[in-house]
Amino acid sequence: MQNKHIPVFILALVLMIISVLSFSDDIFSPYVDFGYAKSHPEKTVQIIGSTDKKTIRESKTGFQFNITDDKNNILSVSYNGIKPLNFDHADKVVVIGKFMDNKFIAGKVLVKCPSKYTEKKK
Repeated sequence: MQNKHIPVFILALVLMIISVLSFSDDIFSPYVDFGYAKSHPEKTVQIIGSTDKKTIRESKTGFQFNITDDKNNILSVSYNGIKPLNFDHADKVVVIGKFMDNKFIAGKVLVKCPSKYTEKKK
């Protein structure tokens, strides 16, 4: 490698490291419980829960629904976007976002479909 290419390589490496670290909160964050999300409203977190089909309310800009964790705590979720295709059939969802104004504002809603991952009976 020529000496004049070394600074360009180092700069590219530094920029790549900075970009990975800046996105690491969204990519590598573990699931947290509802209490943690409420007590850390400045952080973007991932929460997994069971959807309450009776609470789904659609609007022009998105939809709202409740999720329940494994301790039967209930969290109201608001999402400004299109409802995922399999949302009505999913048992669990993962919501990624922040807790604000007594509800969880989701930036992403991911559908968990357990039937794909369970072992089929023979």
